[in-house]
Amino acid sequence: SMKHLSVPGGFRVELFAAEPDIFKPITITWDGRGRTFIAESVDYPNDKYPDGQGHDRIVIAEDSDGDGKADKFTVFADKLSIPTSMVWANGGLIVAQAPDILFLKDTDGDGKADVRRVLFRGFHIDDTHAGPSNLRLGLDNWIYATVGYAGFEGEVGGKHHRFRQGLFRFKPDGSELEFLGSTSNNTWGLGFSETGEIFYSTANGEHSSYLAIPNRYFESVRGLLGRGTVRMADYWKIHPLTAIRQVDFHDGFTAAAGHAVYTARQFPQSYWDRIAFVAEPTGHLVAMCLLDKRGSNFVTHDRFHLLASTDEWTAPILAEVGPDGAVWVIDWYNYIVQHNPTPPGFATGKGNAYVTPLRDKTHGRIYRIVNETRKLSPKLDLDETTPARLVDALKNDNMFWRLQAQWRLVARGKSDVAPALAELAADPGAGDTGENLPAIHALWTLHGLGAFAKPDAKMSTLVAKDLQHASPGVRRAALGVLPRRKESVQAILKANLLQDREPLVRRAALLALSEMPSSNDAGAAIHALLLTPENQKDRWLPLAATCAAARHHVGFLSASLAAKANTDSLRRVVRIVAEHYARGTDFSDLSDLLNRLNDADLADAEAFLEGLATGWPKDQKPNLEEAARDALAALMPRLGPNGQLHLATLAGRWGMAARFEKALASLRKTLLVTVADTKKSEKERIESAQRLAQMNPDRAVLDSLLAEVTPKASPTLSSGILDAVGQATSPELAPAVIEHWNQLTPRLRQMAVAILLSRPEWSRVLLDALDKGAVSATDLSLDQSQQLTNHPDKKLAEQARTILARGGRLPSPDRKKVLDEYMPLVEQSGNPRKGFEVFKNICAKCHRHGDIGETIAPNLTGFNVHPKSKILQKVLDPNSSVEGNYRQYTVTTKAGRVINGLLAAETQTAFEIVDAEAKRHIVLRDDIEEMTASNRTIMPEGFEKQLSKDDIVNLLEFLTAKDKYVPIPLDKVATISSAQGMFYSTDAREERLIFRDWQPKTFQDVPFLLIDPQRGRVKNVILLYSPNGAIPPKMPRSVTLPCNTAARAIHLLSGVSGWGYPATEKGTVSLIVRLHYADGKT
Repeated sequence: SMKHLSVPGGFRVELFAAEPDIFKPITITWDGRGRTFIAESVDYPNDKYPDGQGHDRIVIAEDSDGDGKADKFTVFADKLSIPTSMVWANGGLIVAQAPDILFLKDTDGDGKADVRRVLFRGFHIDDTHAGPSNLRLGLDNWIYATVGYAGFEGEVGGKHHRFRQGLFRFKPDGSELEFLGSTSNNTWGLGFSETGEIFYSTANGEHSSYLAIPNRYFESVRGLLGRGTVRMADYWKIHPLTAIRQVDFHDGFTAAAGHAVYTARQFPQSYWDRIAFVAEPTGHLVAMCLLDKRGSNFVTHDRFHLLASTDEWTAPILAEVGPDGAVWVIDWYNYIVQHNPTPPGFATGKGNAYVTPLRDKTHGRIYRIVNETRKLSPKLDLDETTPARLVDALKNDNMFWRLQAQWRLVARGKSDVAPALAELAADPGAGDTGENLPAIHALWTLHGLGAFAKPDAKMSTLVAKDLQHASPGVRRAALGVLPRRKESVQAILKANLLQDREPLVRRAALLALSEMPSSNDAGAAIHALLLTPENQKDRWLPLAATCAAARHHVGFLSASLAAKANTDSLRRVVRIVAEHYARGTDFSDLSDLLNRLNDADLADAEAFLEGLATGWPKDQKPNLEEAARDALAALMPRLGPNGQLHLATLAGRWGMAARFEKALASLRKTLLVTVADTKKSEKERIESAQRLAQMNPDRAVLDSLLAEVTPKASPTLSSGILDAVGQATSPELAPAVIEHWNQLTPRLRQMAVAILLSRPEWSRVLLDALDKGAVSATDLSLDQSQQLTNHPDKKLAEQARTILARGGRLPSPDRKKVLDEYMPLVEQSGNPRKGFEVFKNICAKCHRHGDIGETIAPNLTGFNVHPKSKILQKVLDPNSSVEGNYRQYTVTTKAGRVINGLLAAETQTAFEIVDAEAKRHIVLRDDIEEMTASNRTIMPEGFEKQLSKDDIVNLLEFLTAKDKYVPIPLDKVATISSAQGMFYSTDAREERLIFRDWQPKTFQDVPFLLIDPQRGRVKNVILLYSPNGAIPPKMPRSVTLPCNTAARAIHLLSGVSGWGYPATEKGTVSLIVRLHYADGKT
């Protein structure tokens, strides 16, 4: 199999261990002596046993003779069952083995664990490929990890936790647990930069992502559901060298595993803290991602492979930087890689994987990828060393050893090393990447030893100095260890870190401030930061500033209301902070803030009032000064309709409604006139309808609004007004909608049904209309019928089933019978163009194909690798195999709303639900009456009721249509950026090649992918050598471009010989293309 492996030039592959010495390696780690620990699993995927009864084990593999290959194997622990990750800490192995996090330790030196205890438990085990993984030591002395959609529910440190797929961290003794952020799918990769940036990978199209802001910062802002994770990759396709088998995300990263950043120095400098490794077992490869910082965010670019194979059994599942500086790769070596979904004709096992005898249980290899131009790093022994040498190890050029030394010093718990650590942390220099890495580790080691916990003049001076260190990473580390005290607020402001030249430092300063005592000075400084255009446009700084502004809300709001140059983006922060304030308990500053409104910009005042109105409790009346009440009364006529509405809402809750009743009546009349005025813009009319809906409209107002929703009105206006009506809470809404039913188009009827399904009392009116024939069952979409028949109100659901069954709208519960009836359709040929229309009209509201559709449900791009029979099975029997991240949730709020959809994100304070119409609903946990998860997908059964057989045949034809062209990326061999001059001078505008946009271009029916030169930062074209001009002589004479696929033709989009010489009638050879075939021929 090694003969089939390919690595970049200058690297070699070494075999460290293989069967029969090891079998089915699933994860790997090393201890402080550099010994290799390999976890093996034959129980995966379907034979899960309780701890102590399994067939899996952890083996210590050692190279005793120095030849680079393991020759000594010791069983460290056995009778395990599916251990998915491990890390060495506190003198033993911390192991993830759902449902537990275990601690295993050898206390007598025989190489076998004799201590075995559970640190905490709570990981679900109903799906064995959706549990915890990727345990890593953090710079901050916490252990970080990921979990898939199986999720966690349990008690840790006396606190109950419940979360699904995402990232989490815990204390090494198991005393604390924190959920850091939600991810989009099963999450199998995690990696840190040398300064502590957190990257991760998930399944199905999100192989490189970034955790910028952990949940705890958003959770401190009342009423906010923030999301601190984001996809980084600007690409999704893989470049396999041989045939691949994928079942749910095709031609791209579907089983991305690992995201280790290269944090050693054995590889060339271009790799150092810049390249991350992501394994893709279905593609038989380990991909490389180039980390590219953009402000306080990161983007990753495709850098092809570190390793790839033409052996279809090769299945890399992990790539880690080892103690020697090499990259270690686990080849799981299995013909069957993917866990689910279960194909037709197969059974689903106990681990939710389909059962097949083709799953290998005996093979597995551990490889090392080595740079041939440098020696491997020497192995240390941190078990048998002095404290001084542990401090010295913080200077090692491999992050593995730095972390091991740091964690040992912290676990040792003695402050005798504090002076040496302080000296290291005070070093003003910067390393070969511009960062002082030993100083970063020294600061976090001191923090772990409690050196900053109590006021200490020396330590305060050290941190203050490091807040202005030349290394950005040291400044950020200093912010991380800074005590959360009043004095620290002033230290941050004094160091001017909110104006730091490095955006990552500004973000870290904001997040640090969000955890510190409230300060008016800090609030004003945060406001000043948000006035800067660069900060406003940054991906994360506005969010971080929102968290900080909420902590220092009085100073921030006072500064905002006094300013005259606020932007719309800053006003959004004002609204959120005002809502946070309204949801609090201390309103001692409210009168002072209200008194500022008459001098404030009206747009700022309205943003502030909107936030207060959104968050203010209905039963909370503040003790307002009379001057503040008078100021509000004087403000009312100056406000626009939105501001008046928000102020009236507050007045009603504060017992002041009488003061504003006349103004409200006038406003209601004006809004009604605007809605009916055909000379007004549609935007104005819709906004007026939205405002009326928020004013507790009576039946007359509802009838007036619905009268504008007619077939004669534009679809935009009709849907906009109907959506506005749905925001009302009046019990009269449902009867009014039913009365206007006949004037609604089919699309508007489905919108109306969605509105009526959002509250049980409205759903009963809908059912009554269905029963009496005022509404037809065909007016409901399949998913709406499913919502009714699965309604949380059992009586209502039973009534719905009776009514829909009478109309023949209930799908047959015998899905096998339906499949058997429709399976002959797969033998027919259809029209892919008509199939595309079916997809666009029916499927695209949830699924994406190419650039069409939503991303709620699985992406169907590349689904053409499946036979029609399998696709038909997924269409007609969607619940035959349901992945956890596509399960339907039903939320009932205390206010009576019912929301159905997928769980997209969660924090300790809120959920985000995405419904079948791609609408996102933020629901605070405090507002939830009941929340249930079904074992069914959001995709309904019964498409045979909605689609004709011809529709199904055409849809299958569209989904199985093969692409004709495979793009060959040029970015790895491009020699110059076309955004600059390319002949005489880089400044020559006429020598550039610029497109209006860099989207794919089609020429003579051939599609070409372009590379965006990003204003000259990225090379995007191949310019070859010529003796003429100033630039071509510096270019290479040739480049080699890997194709790695069978092809009938190679198409080049090219301007050949733009400055050809000599120019003669006979012509010259300007370009030679040589094709190198797999059999060696050219």
